[in-house]
Formats: sequence, C-alpha cells, structure tokens
Amino acid sequence: MRLSLRNKFTLFFVGILLVMTVTLSVQTLCEVQSFYQEQIIDRTWKELQEIDYLLTRTDLGAFHSRDGYHRLCQYAQTARMRITLIDSAGYVVFDSNISEDSLRTVANHADRPEIQQAMRQGFASDIRMSHTLSLPMFYAALHIERQPALRQKAARQVRFIRVAMPMVEISRGLKKLKWKTLGGGGLALFLIAAESLGL
Repeated sequence: MRLSLRNKFTLFFVGILLVMTVTLSVQTLCEVQSFYQEQIIDRTWKELQEIDYLLTRTDLGAFHSRDGYHRLCQYAQTARMRITLIDSAGYVVFDSNISEDSLRTVANHADRPEIQQAMRQGFASDIRMSHTLSLPMFYAALHIERQPALRQKAARQVRFIRVAMPMVEISRGLKKLKWKTLGGGGLALFLIAAESLGL
C-alpha cells in the first residue's frame, strides 16, 4: 500500500520531531544532572557548616566521652550521613561508622583528595571508593580554624569535618529525575504525533 503525500509528510515531520526530542532530552538530562550535583554539593556545604556550629555550641562537641561519642553517632544516623572528624595531622578523632575503640586502627586521612583540597580551598568534594566500606562514596570536607577558648575541649582539635554518603543514594535520586525528564519528552512527542496523524 502506497502512502499518500500527506502521510509521507506527516511521517517525515514525526521523524524530525523524534530526532529533536531525543536531542533535547539528552541535553536536558545533562543539565539536570549538573544542576542536581550542584544542589548536592551546596546542601552538603550547608550541612558541614551546621555540624561545625553544633560541635562548638552544643554537647555534640564533647565526643571524647563514651556518651558524647554515642550522641554524635546518633546525630549522624538521623542525618543519614557518615561524619568524620580529623585533626591537623590527619588523624581521625571521630567517625560515626567506626566504634570509638577502633579509631586507633584507622589510617591517617591527610592524603585523602578532599582533605588535601579543603586544606587549600577551605571546602572540597570527591567521589571515590571507600577504603573502609568498599563502596563508591561521595565525600565533602570543610577546613576550619578553631579558637582556643572553645567550651568543648574535644572540638578544639578538629581541623576538618568530613561527611560522606553512598553514591547509590545520590544515583537513585538522579535516576528518578532522568525518568521524569524522559517521560515528559516521550509524552510530548506522542501527543504531537497523535495530533499530526489525526489519532
């Protein structure tokens, strides 16, 4: 069965729309991914500032005691993130995923990429495999200067606050955004094609 000129034109038009939709969807997905990552970094920076405030202004800064260590671990669990506190020499003085008794076995963190960069720039982030958890993780670190007169003695030695979260959680949120973007583009293409074909 030969197609009429009108149907040929319609199919050509739909083909052009398909190419345009795919191109725009890919471009939009790249922009969405970039925006989402920027939002994650911005949110993490604010969370690091909040942790710094709590360490210096509340009892969460008294993490050298067993009860204080437990309180800060509970805070990290509620916030759904891993919190690591590091001194000026790179030694870990707190880690919400590690028991207090096991801290002495933790490797020095001075050479971690986010710590090195935070030392130079004040704030840094990195994505890599966790040596401790053997999982791909998103890390962000804040370099801070402490005043000697801090109320909480334990908090005085902290020079870096680092937070980490599994990449699987970040990827899950990004995947939802991708499917919504693709779904919206596909629906728009279907409606235009249906209108053009007179369905």
